[in-house]
Amino acid sequence: MAIFSGQRLDVDPAQGLIGECDFILAIAPPLPPLRSPILTVVEAKKNDVEAGLGQCITQMVAADLFNRSSGQAEIPVYGCVTTGEVWQFLQLSQKVALLDKQRYYLDNIGAILAIVQTIVQKFSS
Repeated sequence: MAIFSGQRLDVDPAQGLIGECDFILAIAPPLPPLRSPILTVVEAKKNDVEAGLGQCITQMVAADLFNRSSGQAEIPVYGCVTTGEVWQFLQLSQKVALLDKQRYYLDNIGAILAIVQTIVQKFSS
């Protein structure tokens, strides 16, 4: 698994799906080029998780296009908006974004790591 910070994900300029992602987790060695599948992580600005949801969904749509252009079958794309202390997870599947209504807090790091591990295991097998 690799963590990319500041990686550009310019997938479809016509749809405005261009720009730099805060963080991307990929099931690939940490060497360029970026390979699919990927998970997007958005840093919530000003500790406002809600404000980061739109940015995360946009990055997930871009990640979905990237995954499909890389020959991946239709697979879910996962995202997360975090302040570093508060974490909220999302899933994009068949062009529908699902939001985990539960927020996870740093004092429950076990649950946060379990979610990330579950996502990684889905693509590692």
